[in-house]
Amino acid sequence: MVNTDHGHSSSMLEEKLLTISTKAGVVKKVPFPGKLFNMLQQIDLHDTDLAQIVAWQPHGRCFLVRDAQKFEEIILPRFFKMKV
Repeated sequence: MVNTDHGHSSSMLEEKLLTISTKAGVVKKVPFPGKLFNMLQQIDLHDTDLAQIVAWQPHGRCFLVRDAQKFEEIILPRFFKMKV
């Protein structure tokens, strides 16, 4: 089950979006496609100001990075825990 609990602070929520908790209580890293989906859902539902940088297309079958520089500076470190 992928964690999508929206009742926590932003940093705690982002950490939950990067992990999966199993019934046995094991915490695993979310594979890249899951991280990407979680990021897009988070932006679409809760961080709509970031939709100017990256967002689902209206038909929902793909996404568009609208500002590559801001994507590298803001989105990647926030949702993928990496520095560019």
